[in-house]
Amino acid sequence: MTTSRKHSVSFNAIATATSAKDLFEIIAGAVKGFRLCELRISQITEVLDAQDEKITVTLTRASGTYTPGTAGTAIAIVKWDSASSAAVATGKTNNTTQAVVGTGAFAVIMVTALYVVKDELVIRYEGDERPVFNINEALIVAISAPADTITLNGTLIFEEMATNKLNSSL
Repeated sequence: MTTSRKHSVSFNAIATATSAKDLFEIIAGAVKGFRLCELRISQITEVLDAQDEKITVTLTRASGTYTPGTAGTAIAIVKWDSASSAAVATGKTNNTTQAVVGTGAFAVIMVTALYVVKDELVIRYEGDERPVFNINEALIVAISAPADTITLNGTLIFEEMATNKLNSSL
């Protein structure tokens, strides 16, 4: 019996100016939460750059009322099993105006990572380590401002839960 479904969202060759931004904003639906499985970020413009530029990547949970980021692009959520139904979660990529707390709460969860721009950043969670985002909560993946314009690729993989109840066997 399937208890959850994997989905991914991606962006390719997005030029990132010298300002902080939200790379992903994934909002759980009103009936299903999700678990974060993997995040990948890479770039294609500074492959032979001699400087080791570093960017801070932060994964944040937004709950309650908050102001979502703006100027991003609605994302196509890709289901990994063509026989399963579409994701309930929604989201955007590359919000140039970042999300901010309203009457809700922002709580940094699991990781704040340092991304060395010439390398690929891979954050992978398995089993019970996967952060859970319950109904109407959002995952926001943000980056600090790069020193110069870079062109990024990114993929976020999540598993939508069959119900909002946590199941340690997932």
